[in-house]
Amino acid sequence: MAPEPPHAAASPLRPPDRDELERLEAEASHHRARLALYRQRAYGGRADPRRLRDLQQTSEAADARLKAARAR
Repeated sequence: MAPEPPHAAASPLRPPDRDELERLEAEASHHRARLALYRQRAYGGRADPRRLRDLQQTSEAADARLKAARAR
């Protein structure tokens, strides 16, 4: 898996501002959509299981970052 971008390591001590929450929501939504599209491809039998696993992990990580930001 690729390393997280620098903006993903925001300080856990300060609450996120509106722009950061919007960015994290958009990022999480984007990764969920990519995963859903690749799952459709997998149903057609044209998908690499490793790629599907990578997309799943990336989507889960984006959701976790969003959840953590909302909890601050």
